[in-house]
Amino acid sequence: MSAPHTSPLDPPLHDDALHAAARALIAPGDAVLETGPAMDPLSPRMAADSAATWRLHSPTWAAPTPSNLTVDTGKTPLAALIATRPPDVLILHVGPAEAAALHTTELAGIERCLINFRTPGCTIALMRAAKSRLKALGFAKQGPHSSRWLWVCSRRTAQTDAATRPSHKGGWSEQIEMHANAVVQPSVGRSLSAPRGVQTASGADVPLSGHWRHNRRMTLPFSPPPACVDLPGRHLWGGIIYRTFSHFIAESLGRLWALEATPDPIDGVVFVKIGEQQDATLTAFQRDMFALIGVRCPVHVIETPTRVAELVVPGQGFGLGSIVEGTARFKDHLDRHFAKDIAPDGPERLYISRSQLGLGRGSLLGETVIEDHLRAEGYEIFYPEQHDIPTQIARYKAARQVVACDGSALHVLALCRNKSQQVAMICRRKSMETRQIARNIKGFTGRAPVVIHCLDREWQRASGSRRKGLVMGEPNLPTLHAHLSQAGLITGKTPWPALETDALSAALGADWAPI
Repeated sequence: MSAPHTSPLDPPLHDDALHAAARALIAPGDAVLETGPAMDPLSPRMAADSAATWRLHSPTWAAPTPSNLTVDTGKTPLAALIATRPPDVLILHVGPAEAAALHTTELAGIERCLINFRTPGCTIALMRAAKSRLKALGFAKQGPHSSRWLWVCSRRTAQTDAATRPSHKGGWSEQIEMHANAVVQPSVGRSLSAPRGVQTASGADVPLSGHWRHNRRMTLPFSPPPACVDLPGRHLWGGIIYRTFSHFIAESLGRLWALEATPDPIDGVVFVKIGEQQDATLTAFQRDMFALIGVRCPVHVIETPTRVAELVVPGQGFGLGSIVEGTARFKDHLDRHFAKDIAPDGPERLYISRSQLGLGRGSLLGETVIEDHLRAEGYEIFYPEQHDIPTQIARYKAARQVVACDGSALHVLALCRNKSQQVAMICRRKSMETRQIARNIKGFTGRAPVVIHCLDREWQRASGSRRKGLVMGEPNLPTLHAHLSQAGLITGKTPWPALETDALSAALGADWAPI
């Protein structure tokens, strides 16, 4: 007989993780039930007046009082504990008995749970079964303190939705909150996901302000700063401002739909940087995009903790992940405001190229050969990095048929919401980002692009960055021709000749090799 699965990780979960999760979950006055295998209970230590060490982690956190606590070492049936004193929060350390009890207990009236799976006797099989049961009961793992073996979970309600990732279907992504004297905390260090963002005047996290990338919240709760500068007036929370073009377009515009959604005028928009070393000065393309989307007030990039007299916090209406399709309110704002003064200017056929970016920036090998073939088909070859944003948008508005090497230019094209346009994207890499671009285009125009996968190989530089987005894709040109012909994007019947691999290898140099 094979040995049973053991606990996912030994030794038991570090106290700090449990304490941080409990602080995030328990509100002042909550009744807390903690139960599970015999242990040194968590709740009384946090609630005890002598437990000053736990309070140091979050000076404003108000623990439950001892009279609001029920602690059991797993000897009383779970259903009986809940029936005797229904809690607001259940802290469950899962052993065999607790896992079995979950399957016969409805957890009626409980909206929030802290589930610890790293306990004596909790096997991987028990953990999986308990998670399935919690999901069946309507609970979802939420927040930055959750992990594989520690679940902070809530039943999905209007109040708890903002603790989950945003959705293009609506929900908290289309809501707005007002906060007086809100604190905006800038980035510290260089981590992508870090303590920064917005908290209330009393030091509570503002889930609606959370900036999400895919399933990851990038702005985490933080402790109140010791001092703040004051920013008077009424300002809009913009989220994280990115310096790189692609992430700025895809991630820094998602809350600007709320610029006209409040009855009173906005005095400014506030952002935080992704890292403390990032330059806070706006670039030309950032200024252009802000103006084109309707920002008519100053943009503040916060570099020191700031208390904002009145902060308008809208939900995230666009970004990376499921939100890449954009909410209805975000797209309505685009229809009313985005680039309304820019007239279409350019040919009906456009090829958006990356060939002039140079090696190491991510492109298609032999792309100039593709350009020659498409030029013969009546396509203008367009290098967006050589033009300002208004010129790019004028071209994208005019084009009826667009072929493009996949990249950030297609996010800009999607913002134009040209619903009569046919788009084909040639994938230059094997990456989930190509699916994100395709979803972005379909969500904004209502028409899915023709996605062409035709790579024979990818090439990568031995030295330097190993980022997937910087590889060079080697396309199979006969296959590419067939896809474009089938989609009606070209008329020539003769297949395009294959690239000469030896010549490509020589052009790349010895530092490049196929992967």
